[in-house]
This record gives sequence, C-alpha cells and structure tokens, in this order.
Amino acid sequence: MTEQIKTSITGYGLVFKRVMKDTKLNIEAKALYAYLSSYAGSDQSAFPSVELICHELDISKNRFRKYRKQLEDNG
Repeated sequence: MTEQIKTSITGYGLVFKRVMKDTKLNIEAKALYAYLSSYAGSDQSAFPSVELICHELDISKNRFRKYRKQLEDNG
C-alpha cells in the first residue's frame, strides 16, 4: 500500500459501552467502530481513507460499507 498518513502506534480511542452492548450491531460493526474511535480526537492526524481502513482490517470495500451503514442506521 503506497498511501501513508501521519500516525502513531501509541495512543488509544474511547469506545462507548452502549455500542458494545447494542445487540443490533454485530461484531464486525463493533470492530469498525472501535477502529474509527481510535482516530477520533487526534489533532495531528486525519481519518484514514476507506482504502487504508480496508487494508488494515483486511476487509473489502463492500464489507466496509455494509458495516458502516449498520453503524449509521443504529445511530
């Protein structure tokens, strides 16, 4: 993958318990939420592209869109 973003291995993101306890969300949607949460609030890096997310989570763009929609549909 040739795309690079300014990032750090250190740090963490907050994952809300409400999301983890929501039975309408499956484990892949929760994993995507946790991944995205790890980038939230960082003022020195941008959110990664869909391509990078898919690469790092080893999922297809269709799978990414499916679980992003599940998160959006459930607020």
